[in-house]
Parts: sequence; structure tokens; C-alpha cells
Amino acid sequence: MKKKPNKVWIYMVRALAVIALLIFLFSGCSSVPGSLETPEGVETAAISLHTAELSWKEVERATAYEVSVIEARYAGATGATGGTGAAEAAEVAENAGGTGAAEAAEVAENAGANGTACQIIETDEAAASIQGLKAGTEYQATVTAIYEVDEDDKEDVCSEPSEPVTFVTETPQIGQVASVEAKAGGTSSVILSWQQYQEENTNADGSAPAVSYIVYYSDKESGSYEAVAEGITETSYTHTGLAAKTTGYYKVTAVVTMDEKDFEGPQPETPVSATTEAATYYGGQTGTDAAGSGTGGAGSSGGGSGQSSNTGLSSAQKQAQARAVAQQIAAGIGTQGTDLERVAKAAQAVSAYCSKATYTTEGSDYSQAYGVFIKGEYSCAGATRALGMVLECMGYKWEHVNPNQWTHQWCKVTMDGQAGWADGQIGMAGYGEHPFV
Repeated sequence: MKKKPNKVWIYMVRALAVIALLIFLFSGCSSVPGSLETPEGVETAAISLHTAELSWKEVERATAYEVSVIEARYAGATGATGGTGAAEAAEVAENAGGTGAAEAAEVAENAGANGTACQIIETDEAAASIQGLKAGTEYQATVTAIYEVDEDDKEDVCSEPSEPVTFVTETPQIGQVASVEAKAGGTSSVILSWQQYQEENTNADGSAPAVSYIVYYSDKESGSYEAVAEGITETSYTHTGLAAKTTGYYKVTAVVTMDEKDFEGPQPETPVSATTEAATYYGGQTGTDAAGSGTGGAGSSGGGSGQSSNTGLSSAQKQAQARAVAQQIAAGIGTQGTDLERVAKAAQAVSAYCSKATYTTEGSDYSQAYGVFIKGEYSCAGATRALGMVLECMGYKWEHVNPNQWTHQWCKVTMDGQAGWADGQIGMAGYGEHPFV
């Protein structure tokens, strides 16, 4: 079996290659102290997203100039600006197995005459236009004066590099997302939509930048807004897991990824809002709202609570009466909406029955669906079994969490391909683990 090469040696080889490249690029002529003055007065002007203009004082006897530009984050690691000294180069080589190796490898991938991390520009004037820079990036630049020797067997004469000048390219000005709208998506969700954001600027290489969105939410218009969704590439988003008759406030921002950096636009001062629908509960044979004063549930003796005066019923008869109510609830919810939205409606319906019943842990029916739907008494166990019966009528498989234990109980159910929970006592549902237990 062949021995795998040591990664440290690989990084050292890469680092040494980088050093050799940089020495070649930045030392293309012999430096003769005193032969040419070091360029002074180097300054930048007209800095934009991807360009910068440099100028400096002319150097006597200089026939050309060499401008070296490198991202500031690499300049400290490689010594590429301000001269590439042997000591600095040796230090990079010694650190090749650590963070220096990663930086060196990245420089090796990007460095070159026309690279984005490192550029060498030659000019015969005391000014240069630097193109292809990354937006919102810090750079260092040095200028070297050159006396070009006509004889082929002699190297050109160079001055010492100037003191490095640091500059930062502009960042794109991201505008606000237009035409943001919000509407109820049922009793437990809000649907947001907006207009596609158009970024006119390009990346340094001329390609179009990527655009994504962040959705911020607050339960108060003037409250604190938290991101509920990031990296959205579509122009719509559905916020789920909300309670019925709940008003949510939203702000949507655009994020432009330019030159591998994310630039987020401002949040609008005024949010959009929407209120989830009120839950409608279906009980018994009349299909009236459970909160009303209709004839009540199946097997009821009247009243919205669905409380029964029947006695001496068998377990099968009680189950049949309870299932009749569960089927009515399921039919009223229907098949529209996401799994989470439908399950949340079922949980709210069961919670409405619980709110009109008496909480107890005595008797034979408090822990059963019959107690919730018909008899008018409940516990968390009864609410769980009542909700489970509704879920069965809706076509869902569910699991009873903590059955026959003196602790809180609820339904475990898969919704929209995700594991989640549904609680008939509090009337809520969501993805993941139960957040209140």
C-alpha cells in the first residue's frame, strides 16, 4: 500500500511555490539603492465598486513604473507589498502547516498578472487605473520606479517600493424590496409575496450577482424584528405555526452576493401585516360553530359544550359518538393547505371543546375522546386521544406521547415530511419538539 503524502508537506510545497511566484512578480528588476528615488505621494482617487485610480509624483530618470496591488488580508501573510523580504518569505514557509498554509494556498490560486487577489500593472505615466477589484474589499498598493536598460544582458534598475497605500472599494447600495404584500394563509399561517429585486451592478468578473431575501417578523408593529427565514431565492414565503386570529408584522430585505460577499439592503420603516383567520370548529350533526349555542355535538343533550346526559353506554358506543364528532371536525377542515396548517386547525378545534369542558382526573371518561367531545370533561390525556381521533379521520398516523403517566401528554405526528407535535389542550402544533414541555 502506498503511503499517503503528508498534508503538511503539500502545504509547504504550495507555500514555497507562492513565495517563488511573488518574488518573481514583485522583483522583476534589480534594486539599486540610490539609483532611483522611491516614489512618493502615492494616493488614490475615483474609487468605485471595481476600480481605483492611483497617482504619484514623477521620479527623475524613471522610464516606467510598476504598480503592485493585493488584497490587504494577504499582504500581511505574504509580504507582497512593501517588498518581499527573505525573512518574511521564510516565515511563511515555516508556518506552512498552519493558517499560513491556507492563506498561501489561496494566494496561489488567485495570484497572477490579472488575478483578483494580486495584480501587477506596468505604466509609463505617474498614474494607473486599476480594474477588476472586488466590491467592499480592502487593498494595498505600492509603486516601484523603473529605469529600463536597453542592453539585453543587463537587468532594469528599480527603486525601492513605495510605502503601501491602503484603500477600500465601494460597497453596492442595495435598495428596498418593492411591492411586499401579506395575507392570511388560513388559521395558522401568513403568506408573503414581493417583487423580484434587480441588481444593476455586476461582479468584478462581469457576471451577475446572486440575490436572496431575509424575512423579519415581529408580533408588534414597533417591536423587535427577528429573522424567521434567510437565503430565500423565491419571491414568496409562508410563515407557519401561528395561532388563529394572530396579527404578524413583516419586513423583507434583499441580500446581494457580490464578489463572494453578502450585502444586505435596509429594512423598511413601515412593515406589512396580516392576521390569521379565526378558527371554525365543527361539532355534531348540525355543523354549527362550537363556540355558538347550536344543538351541540353528536349524542348531546343540547348546548354548545356537547355535554351528554346519556348513561350506561358501552365503550364501543362512547367511541362511536366521539368519532362522529371527530369526523365532523375533519370534514370541516378539509384537504386544503399544508399538513401543519390542517393539523393546527384540528388542535384548535379540540382545544375549543376543552375550553367549554371541566378539567378533571376523576371518573372513567376524562382521559378519553368521549369525555372531551360528549361528556364535557377532559384532561391532557383526553385532549390527546380526542385530537388523535380527529387526525385519524384526516388520514394521519399519530403517536401518544407519555400515555398513562402523570405528566403532560400530546400527539406526535409527521407533517409535510417533518416530525412534529400537536397539542389538543392548548390548541397548537408545530415542527420539531414540543417547545413548551
